[in-house]
Amino acid sequence: MADSSSQNAPNWADTAASLLSKLSGGVELSCAFDQIELQVPNAQNPAAPAATWRLNGSLRIRTRGENPASGQQLPPATLPILIKGLEIDARLVISYNDDHVQVAGTGNYLIVNFPNQRVLDAATSGPPGPKKPKPPGFDPLQQLHNLARTLGLVLELRVAGKTHVTFGIGGAPKIHFNAVLGKIGSFFRGN
Repeated sequence: MADSSSQNAPNWADTAASLLSKLSGGVELSCAFDQIELQVPNAQNPAAPAATWRLNGSLRIRTRGENPASGQQLPPATLPILIKGLEIDARLVISYNDDHVQVAGTGNYLIVNFPNQRVLDAATSGPPGPKKPKPPGFDPLQQLHNLARTLGLVLELRVAGKTHVTFGIGGAPKIHFNAVLGKIGSFFRGN
């Protein structure tokens, strides 16, 4: 039996579109992080200790475009019309379990670099324990690709400086040969 709450939950693109529609019209959001610690609870096991993420660096998001009329709710498809430019300036390190994920970006190009395949696998596998079945047709790579396209971004996912997947260009994510080699290595390591 399918979980009705997951069927009604908005996808990443809709959530981002909703947030950014409130930031349209030439808004800038700037954040500086210096040894900021976030305690992230485990949604699968509330009794488990929270994970500690540490943030260092800066993130600035700028939008250009037109503000919608006051109180007007617009569908996500209109977001590219409202935001004629989304610019990112990012120099950020996210640390978790002594692993450091680097985020760098300028303009509409964003790079997320994982230090190794083990860290990428841990970040994308979800919490430990039994996995819930994915809803039919659910493709997280395509969903992330659609989000990048909606926002007008190019997102490059790297492992140890080598590009694995590029999102936001063309009709589907571009999976590079390095990704295939990384997954083969994970298989033989038993991850």
